[in-house]
Amino acid sequence: MRLHGRWGTATMARPIPPSVPEVVCRSPAMRATWRKLERIAHFDLPVLLCGETGVGKDVAARTLHLRSARRHEPFVAVNCAAIARGVAESELFGHVRGAYTGAERTRGGAFVRAGGGTLLLDEIAELPLELQAKLLRVLENGTFVPVGSDVEVVHRARVVAATCRDLPRLVAEGRFREDLYHRLSVVVVRIPALRERREDIGPLLDAFGAEAARRLGRPVHVTASARVAAERHAWPGNVRALKNAVLRAAALNDGLVDGDVLLAEPAPAPSSAPGACDVIVVPRGTYREMQAHLLRHVVAEHGSIRRAAAALAVPRSTLAEWLKRADTPSRRTTGAGPCTGSLDAAGA
Repeated sequence: MRLHGRWGTATMARPIPPSVPEVVCRSPAMRATWRKLERIAHFDLPVLLCGETGVGKDVAARTLHLRSARRHEPFVAVNCAAIARGVAESELFGHVRGAYTGAERTRGGAFVRAGGGTLLLDEIAELPLELQAKLLRVLENGTFVPVGSDVEVVHRARVVAATCRDLPRLVAEGRFREDLYHRLSVVVVRIPALRERREDIGPLLDAFGAEAARRLGRPVHVTASARVAAERHAWPGNVRALKNAVLRAAALNDGLVDGDVLLAEPAPAPSSAPGACDVIVVPRGTYREMQAHLLRHVVAEHGSIRRAAAALAVPRSTLAEWLKRADTPSRRTTGAGPCTGSLDAAGA
C-alpha cells in the first residue's frame, strides 16, 4: 500500500498475519459468542465489543481481524484511556510537521497505521467529547484531516470499539455522544465474564500453567485443589486475573500451583508515606543464601511468620516451608525456594 500527497510517498509492508489465537470455548456462553464473532468477521460492519475488564475483548477483536478478508493488513490497537488529552487527536489522525510545538516531522496516526486492516479503539468511553465528534465525522465521511493539515486523507480501516462501561447510561448522562454510539454499535458482541463460563476455567488453567512454565523456565503443576478453588472463585478480574494468579502462584511456590497460593491476593506492603520504599541490602552469595536473607528480613520486619505471610500474600504454611528450605543446606547452586531459577526467570 502506498500513501501520497503532503504526507510524501511511503510504502507500508503487508505483515504475515499470526495464527488465530487459541480461545477456550468449552462453555455454551463462550461458544455462542465465538459463533457470532465468526459470522460477522467477513462483513465490513462496525463492531462494539462489551464486557467487564479482563474478559478478553482484545482477543475477540484480533479474532475478528484474522477471520476477515483484512487479515493480511495491519491490526492496530489504541487504548483511548492511555492517550494524553493534548495529543489524542494527533495519535488518532496524525499531524504534519510544524502542526504544534515539538512536531518536528510529519507523522501518521492510528488510522494511517491501520491502512486497510482493523483499528481497535479500546476503552472508547474514555475518549473526550470533542474528539468523539471528530471520530464521528471520520466514520460518516470515510476521511480525516491530520492536525495542522488542510488535506483530507481517505481511511480504509475497519473500526472495532471496545468498552467495559455502560455506554447507553453514559449517553443518557451526556458523557458519550448518542450519534457516535449508534454509529459504533451496528453489531454489539458481549464477551461473557469468567464466572459465566466456569467450564472454561480448567482448560484455561492448563494453558496458563504451560505459559508460566515457559516464562519461568521450570515445570509448573496445577493441583486438583487449585482447580476446585478456581472454579468456585468469582474472579472479578476475569481471565486476566486468572492468568496473573497462575503466574504469581507458580513463581512463589516453586512451580506448584495449589489452591491456597492461587487465591492469595497480592497485598501492598504498608509504608510510612505514599511511594515510600525500603531498600534491602542482600549479601552476595548463592541463590539459597540470598533467598534465606530476604525471607528472614521480611519475618523480622513484621515480627512473626504469620504477619510476614500476610504481607507477602501467601499462606503461613507456605512461608514456613520456604524458610525451612532456605535454611536447609543444598549441594545445588540454585535452591528450591521462591527465588529459584535464573535471573531472567526470577524477574519474569
